[in-house]
Amino acid sequence: MVGFRTRMQVLGVVGAVLLAVGTSLIFIKPGWITESVLSGALLFGVGVFFLVVSLSELRNIRKGKVRWDERKEEIQVRAGYRAFQAFVLIASPLFALLGITNTDVSAYAMLGPLFAVVMLTYAVCYYWYGSKM
Repeated sequence: MVGFRTRMQVLGVVGAVLLAVGTSLIFIKPGWITESVLSGALLFGVGVFFLVVSLSELRNIRKGKVRWDERKEEIQVRAGYRAFQAFVLIASPLFALLGITNTDVSAYAMLGPLFAVVMLTYAVCYYWYGSKM
């Protein structure tokens, strides 16, 4: 298993790459992207967030304030697996039904509630497994 320090270093590198890609999208503005400034700003923001989180966690490791717990990771894995199961159980019959009936439905009308159910399932499972461990 990869250590926590290595994960934070990888997160910092990913953040720097996203920051560079976002900055280049803002200034270069390729024609094949309709909203290059918005896309670049989103990537820039995510890159800054990743960099700030990774640098603060690496500083805490250097100071000896490691707050990582294996139980927390186990809870996150179990909750993520249950959320994935909920997604598959809801989405598979729904997409099969829409494919069979050849129904034209807006993607926003379908994916919004579906992702809301997935996130709600993750949150409920996370707190339920947290109370059991």
